[in-house]
Amino acid sequence: MARLQVTVDTQDKTLSQLMDTARVTDELIQENTQQSFQQADKFYNRHAVAREFQIGQQALLYDEKVPIGVMRKIHRFYRPVEIFDVLPNSCYKLKDTTSGRLLPFKVHVSRLKALKEGNISEETGHETITSQRPQVKGDEDGQQQHQMQQQQQQQPVTADDEAWHAILGIRSRRRRPTGQYEYLVEWAADHSTSWLPARSITPELVRTYNARCRRRKRY
Repeated sequence: MARLQVTVDTQDKTLSQLMDTARVTDELIQENTQQSFQQADKFYNRHAVAREFQIGQQALLYDEKVPIGVMRKIHRFYRPVEIFDVLPNSCYKLKDTTSGRLLPFKVHVSRLKALKEGNISEETGHETITSQRPQVKGDEDGQQQHQMQQQQQQQPVTADDEAWHAILGIRSRRRRPTGQYEYLVEWAADHSTSWLPARSITPELVRTYNARCRRRKRY
């Protein structure tokens, strides 16, 4: 019986040591994992700039909800809002500028982006982007306009050349023999269309249209 008791005590001691070793190992794994995550966050966010909004400032809210009867491919996922209150942890209380209704939930800053003046048309409610309007209206093939653009590149830039005009959006795109893309834009003033290079259009609108084209090819 004494020998059996010694064996049981040895097994209990061994199990206790194994449990202590497992506990210490788990603590070390958690500590190393947290340090690894912190180092990764510090590396990838070294150039990040925190976005901040003030009360009464206009912004665009990303909303994943697609209304019934609207195709997801053509749905605008951003809607205009107004900052109603600033909350802790980079959260905000918002008010819908279209309906004037206060949103019942708080929103993190990651779902917001700054709204520049003139980006939303009050008449149509659609996003209005500014762009450089060409000096000469070319034919549909754009040959005359392309020649004028080459001449403008060689001439000094004047105040008239830097004038920007509002457009309703991009309707199509095409690739020139040089490999560069041109975009068919619709002007907000008279709803006419013109072919423009990417450098003459707001970069954000070009990126949004190219992303929409990629999604269409994917589906």
